[in-house]
Amino acid sequence: MATRYFSTTGAGTQDGTSWDNRTPIFSGAGWGPVLTGFNFSGDGMLALVGPGTYAITAAMSTATFSIAPIASGNLIIHGCDSAGNPLSPPDPNWTADMPVWDDSNLPVFHTTTNIITFSAVPHTSFRLIKCTATANNSSVISYGVFNCLVDWCSITNGFNSTTAKGLIGVTSSSVITNSIVRMTGAQYDYGIGASQFDIVNCQIIGNISATGGDRRGIECTATTESFTAVNCLIKNHGGAGIGTSLSQAAEKFAVISCTITNNSGDGIQTGLQAGKTGRHIFLGNTITNNGGYGINSQASSNILAFDNRLRDNVSGNFAGFLNFPTGIGNYATDSDDSSEYVDANAGDHRIKYGSTIWGSGYGVSEECPSAAASTVNIIDPLSRSIPGV
Repeated sequence: MATRYFSTTGAGTQDGTSWDNRTPIFSGAGWGPVLTGFNFSGDGMLALVGPGTYAITAAMSTATFSIAPIASGNLIIHGCDSAGNPLSPPDPNWTADMPVWDDSNLPVFHTTTNIITFSAVPHTSFRLIKCTATANNSSVISYGVFNCLVDWCSITNGFNSTTAKGLIGVTSSSVITNSIVRMTGAQYDYGIGASQFDIVNCQIIGNISATGGDRRGIECTATTESFTAVNCLIKNHGGAGIGTSLSQAAEKFAVISCTITNNSGDGIQTGLQAGKTGRHIFLGNTITNNGGYGINSQASSNILAFDNRLRDNVSGNFAGFLNFPTGIGNYATDSDDSSEYVDANAGDHRIKYGSTIWGSGYGVSEECPSAAASTVNIIDPLSRSIPGV
């Protein structure tokens, strides 16, 4: 794989073959020729992008390239420091229920126009990149394609629009991991839209004061396929933490070892469709302080929900389960945030050491019995016990 070096301005020969000869990745009204003219049919590219803010005014799409990335010629866009060295994760021990990691050293792709910054480019991945948008009434990143990765990225859409989104992922071989998605506008649709897409160890944070749009954390966009969310924090959304606007019999998704808290709607809401054939699986989640139900199946779903911690959901913990059980391992005894989370007000939603539910496998991770506050015990969803049993 060829390595090319990019920055806000060029240096040396500007052919991108070294940091001393770095080239602009975006210049004027378009993406730079070293990137767009690369022959991906013959090789892949590791594009190392230096610090600074890049004002993006044109979407990157397959049409951007003379020869677009392919399976044997991937494009990897990766942050680097001011000497051209690839960035490393800011906190390798971070779990999504801890306070947000520091994204201040990441290169920033910023758009103030109504474009999707990275729009459905196949075989293209992003690592240690920050994307921000203030006029985007669609998504900041769209992965309506295959073989893509978003890892250790920070994505914020601050536009006020009922159709504003953070990221859309709709293919089975794509994944977002270790990332932060923020929706800060007064109106928005959802943080992540998912179908055939894996979401692992991510924070999806909303604007609890937003007044327009569906305002969900994760939106199920599938009609016949599924997504999986594992070890994620989904918090402060004006609608459901996880939900859908679809009414499809084959809709299905899995939510495992996530913490879903302080959303104005249901914690998890499945689609309204009688006679579901698609099965939903919810295991080991902590679902608290939501304005609707903890899990709302809307009397329609084929649903398995075991070993979850639910409390303080305004409408109740379960709704619409028909003849599916709600009592196997699901723990709903009353408590509060200060008793069960390390420090919810500071954004630390790890399960507190010494609490009643510690050691039971609920949520993303647990505080270890150690003086090191950064030490965590990541949940193994296959080994849980019921408190008091």
